[in-house]
Amino acid sequence: MPFETIKPVKQPRKRSMITMVGLLLVVIGTPLAVWGIYHALAPLFETYANALNDPLGDKMPEDGKALSQQMTVHLPIGILGGAMATVGSSMLTFAIGRRLFSRMRGKALGGSVN
Repeated sequence: MPFETIKPVKQPRKRSMITMVGLLLVVIGTPLAVWGIYHALAPLFETYANALNDPLGDKMPEDGKALSQQMTVHLPIGILGGAMATVGSSMLTFAIGRRLFSRMRGKALGGSVN
């Protein structure tokens, strides 16, 4: 019986840790940023909506301190979510760029890179 060529078993495609962490940060950070910024700006939108609906009404706040306190409760959450989404997006861009660069380098050298 002649020697048979053993075909290598294809390994499942590995995803790098930087890709998975970046994707997780984007998936968690984006909705968190949208939620936090929306809820931070909601009191301001409500104030302007009340002013447009009833211009002569007495629903306007006396001072801006109550409005600013309502806004600053949710603003740090929105900022944190935006930072998470930005870092995750940068990590994904780096991982995709590294993968494309390694493929181009492999093709230039005549090899095949997965």
